[in-house]
Amino acid sequence: LEILPNLSSDFLTLLKDSYNYDVIIKVKEKEFKAHSIILYARSNYFKLLLSEGRIFNEDNTICLKMTEIDPTVFEMIMIYLYTGVMDFSNVANETIFSFLLTTFRLCLFEATAYTQSYLVDHAKSWIQMNFSTVLNTVFKLANCRKLQNYCVKYLCLEAKSFFSSRDSLRLSKSILSLILDLDNLYIEEIDLWDYLLEWGITQIHNNFSHKFNKTIILSKWNIIQFGEALKKTLDPLIYRIRFREISPDDFYEKIKPYKLIIPTDIYEDLMSYYLIGTPTKIGMPSLPRRGKISRILQGGKNSIYDCDDFNLILYFGNGDLILDGVNGICDKSDYEFCLLNDDEKCFEAEELEIFST
Repeated sequence: LEILPNLSSDFLTLLKDSYNYDVIIKVKEKEFKAHSIILYARSNYFKLLLSEGRIFNEDNTICLKMTEIDPTVFEMIMIYLYTGVMDFSNVANETIFSFLLTTFRLCLFEATAYTQSYLVDHAKSWIQMNFSTVLNTVFKLANCRKLQNYCVKYLCLEAKSFFSSRDSLRLSKSILSLILDLDNLYIEEIDLWDYLLEWGITQIHNNFSHKFNKTIILSKWNIIQFGEALKKTLDPLIYRIRFREISPDDFYEKIKPYKLIIPTDIYEDLMSYYLIGTPTKIGMPSLPRRGKISRILQGGKNSIYDCDDFNLILYFGNGDLILDGVNGICDKSDYEFCLLNDDEKCFEAEELEIFST
């Protein structure tokens, strides 16, 4: 094992000196000289590229063009390919995130796994500040489970503040659909409805510079045209709103004015539910209530549940039962959220205590 540092250093020298290179890789305005045998051995992406002949020769040199990668990131990729080393010291988090995406594209999955762990462990604040960008991207990467899980956990805990931010309006429709399917979002359903309207209007106008006043927009648009555009934009997201968690007052004030954009079957169910208390069960899907502890402690039974059953994690330690995140919501003032450390929100139930939800 003692020879590995020297071996890595020797290959780095080979990369820098470009001795006997046979490949030129053009990355935007910068050229990188490389060795096909190393590219072939270290990356399935380059292995396929070199095998299928997606190249052309100039003076017996293989020339490749990669126009969608930042040269700084590609230099880090080349160092990793030659040395197996990833050094993120003095590297901006934006660049590290770009490095993550590039390693996935080039099928460098070991590097992808390490990089996502680095971001979760050392760049939480950056992830949170650029949350929509991360969400819109990371769920497209099949082997980024750790980063995905962190994003889900943070989102569930901070749903209310996130959906109140302008950054949330940048979510893609596919990612928003996944989010609305989560059962553990710590947010009132009527707030999700308000956000969904805001998001839909933003998509129509393609303007993220400010929040829209829905009343003003309705007065300026032809109501039919606006309704049709918004209904199309929100389909099928609107089916993921759990309307039965919304109070009658909020329904009358915030949902009824938008009857035009609500599918007829859902609206009929809502009217039946709020007027006579019995839904017709025609259009509304049977979705569970979000984030209630009664869903975890089933009917008050004394049970231990597998952590894999939940989007968020249950912690058991120091003789206390600690329910992480929104799984620990309780109306009792004795069980309010407390901050144990910088990362976890939870409450504790000393020894074995009985409480109702």
